[in-house]
Amino acid sequence: MTDQTHVSELLPGYALECLDADDASKVTKHLATCATCRAELTAYYATMERLALTSPTAAPPPALK
Repeated sequence: MTDQTHVSELLPGYALECLDADDASKVTKHLATCATCRAELTAYYATMERLALTSPTAAPPPALK
């Protein structure tokens, strides 16, 4: 597989589930045959998990209803 056929530019959106149906389908099909892009997607998922832990816990203000 050449670099030109990878879907690297779509992987962040795919990980965040914000691609349109056509692009998501393209990525899904590509991932079935490309270990390089699967590994990159795994790295995006790992980053997303770590980011969730970086924001401090905050209590809502008392006036919030």
